[in-house]
Amino acid sequence: MRAQVSYYDILRKRRAGPPLLTGEELDELTSVLSIVMLATVWLGICRMDLTFKHEARTVESETGMTCPSDREIAHAIRKLASGKSAEIASARTTFLKASSQSSACRTEIIEALIKAMDRPNLDFNRDTDSYYLWRFGADLLGDLRAAEALDLLISHLTQRSAFFSSSMNHQPALRGVIKMGSIAVPKLAEVLRHNSDPKRRYSAIYCIATMGGVSAIAVLREALVSEADPYAKRLIQASLESFDAKDRSRIEWSGLPPLPAMVCLLSLECSPAGPAKPPEVQERRAITSLYEWRCKTWENQRVHQKTAR
Repeated sequence: MRAQVSYYDILRKRRAGPPLLTGEELDELTSVLSIVMLATVWLGICRMDLTFKHEARTVESETGMTCPSDREIAHAIRKLASGKSAEIASARTTFLKASSQSSACRTEIIEALIKAMDRPNLDFNRDTDSYYLWRFGADLLGDLRAAEALDLLISHLTQRSAFFSSSMNHQPALRGVIKMGSIAVPKLAEVLRHNSDPKRRYSAIYCIATMGGVSAIAVLREALVSEADPYAKRLIQASLESFDAKDRSRIEWSGLPPLPAMVCLLSLECSPAGPAKPPEVQERRAITSLYEWRCKTWENQRVHQKTAR
């Protein structure tokens, strides 16, 4: 039986003898080259697969957590728009957990939310999915303090549903901006300085006054001097007067505040029947739609306390 010919023997023979190979030597060399080619192809495929996964956002965080995939993010966004409590809670948990583990994940989630919410011709009354997406998406952006979403939220401050809510759920963008806190004040100040829409300025005043703080007070004082709209001016004045007497940095909504809360921002007198509505206030229904519930709440508390005595 003929001894096994190695690849090394073949090469040595080629250097020492004539350049021709026997049939067996040629078969052996072909087998070796085939194995090398297959290994090269396999390594190339593995490298492409790793590159694809990296580009598809399997981004590892510092703690080893993997970001949700595009499909998982889209699925969670659909849960937010469902209006179902369990699914909304599940989506919030997914987004908040991933965002807390990795700045890359946080950025991708915020960008996906902004893209999903930024739709033309929004109608919260006819399209309940859009309303729920904004209702819980804006809250989530506020919780994440997503400054990159401020332009979108502020441009939709007055977007509302027909069903008034004392917690301002009917104006979801307004809730999201308030949750941002002080980082939103500079852009809201720009609304007071340059935006010609009175309803948006009223909403900006509401946001600034509710957030409170030194920067908020400074913006309101500046706006009080420059504001030309008499109704907005009265809102600003009453807001400044309504800050908590203890630290002058926030409006105290609970209990019985120094003024009958922010509903009486128009300096209206409260009565058991609710706030008075002079003709000029009728023309500015947007103001009372934002604040009149607070006046009623305050009055109900006052009557209840008298009855309890």
